[in-house]
Amino acid sequence: MRRKSRRHALALLASLCALGLASCGTAEYGTGVTGSLTAIGSISQNGPVAAWNQGWTKDYPQTSLRFSPDGDASGRDALFRGMAHFATLDSQLTAEDWEVSKAACGPEGALAVPTSVTAIGVAYNVAGLRNVRLDQAVLSAIFEGKITRWDDPKIAELNADTSLPDLEIVPIWAKTESGLTQAVGDYLGSSPGSADSTPVTRKWPANTAGQSVATYAELARKVDDTAGAVAFMDRAAIGTRFSTATLKFGDDFVKVTDDALGTAVDSATVSEAPGGGVQLTLQAGLGPGYSLGFVGYQAFCHSYKNPAQARLVRSWAEYVTGEGGQANSTYFAQVGSPSAVALERSQAAVKTIKAKQDDDE
Repeated sequence: MRRKSRRHALALLASLCALGLASCGTAEYGTGVTGSLTAIGSISQNGPVAAWNQGWTKDYPQTSLRFSPDGDASGRDALFRGMAHFATLDSQLTAEDWEVSKAACGPEGALAVPTSVTAIGVAYNVAGLRNVRLDQAVLSAIFEGKITRWDDPKIAELNADTSLPDLEIVPIWAKTESGLTQAVGDYLGSSPGSADSTPVTRKWPANTAGQSVATYAELARKVDDTAGAVAFMDRAAIGTRFSTATLKFGDDFVKVTDDALGTAVDSATVSEAPGGGVQLTLQAGLGPGYSLGFVGYQAFCHSYKNPAQARLVRSWAEYVTGEGGQANSTYFAQVGSPSAVALERSQAAVKTIKAKQDDDE
């Protein structure tokens, strides 16, 4: 109930922000925050970044943001080369990333904090079939080509009271490397029999069954055009367009909802990451709640070239990890918020962003 009430409060706050009836940022910087930011990174944060930008520029009218969703790898490279003020990522910085970042970011390097959580659903295109139950073992077998019909006995065993059609299953998957794929791999690998399956990391194996598309942005149309199709898709892409499976987490079958995702996020592990960043880890395949999702991060330098630039970047980072920013992304981009503990630690971390001149004093 606490999570639901908080979500409704954030949605109301976001509505007031959009109407100009409430301020969604901090007034700490006032008119001292001016200038333009450049960000590059994961396309998965395209929607949330647009929502954050709407609120941030409302609170700081003398600012602007140029965001290029060129991919996680491009975002890291741009930040480490000093070509972007911050990067959007679909996974945390590694220790190696942190070492490389020192060339552009100074001796303290870069830090990354969680800014959103995106639920991943299993969407399917089977007329008349609703709320089908699937578990990790069955899904692994489907994408390995070992289960090829919707009325397969192993699917029927999970759906005793459901009439399953005699229809070919067509797995659809994206070739691109992604944190979404990694999250799927973590979920599929959480079942007892996963040692016998081909592991899924940030890319689907080349021998994955079914049909592939180049990017995740193409999945929805392909699933829509293919009878019997099934695919892992982020919740915003699914919308109300497709039916979604009820999945196995621990001992329970759970449907993807805001509350179920929130329950899983509240149970996630929060730990320190390289450079003093914050790591949020969902308990893949376990309860409580719906723990199939991926955490979006934003990476910043600890030090920027002058106080004005540091204030500009810090104002963005504090807005995004603050209540107003989280209200905007939850309401307008339909992504979940990191846990309260993760956000509190993230807010403390981004307050350390400073100007390089400060390092010399």
